[in-house]
Amino acid sequence: MRPSVLSVIAPLAVLLAGCPTFGEGEGDDAGADASTALTRDGGGAGDGDGGTLLAEGAACTRDLACASKNCECVDFDCTLRMCAGASCLCGYGTSGSCTDPLERGAKDPEDCDSESQGCEGIDHCQ
Repeated sequence: MRPSVLSVIAPLAVLLAGCPTFGEGEGDDAGADASTALTRDGGGAGDGDGGTLLAEGAACTRDLACASKNCECVDFDCTLRMCAGASCLCGYGTSGSCTDPLERGAKDPEDCDSESQGCEGIDHCQ
């Protein structure tokens, strides 16, 4: 007697459900709340390299961790960052809203942060 297709596929599906499909590792944002993550493989919040991307409002440490690709400052010295809907050069605000300028000469990670660069107001990096 031949096994039914379902009896062969069901155990395989269970086995594959536990396997990471887009990478391994827990990355910088592994501690983020899983409810704010957009998963591609059924996992929890991640680092943007693997199976998840973080939703707007989630704490982040780099642009690639966010579904929007915008990890923006939420305080004047950019010690806290969140995934935001839009890019914000040299500014900060609640949820990365870009309403106030970073301190003069401050570094805006991934936007204005080379050795010779510093912020000079919202949208101004020199």
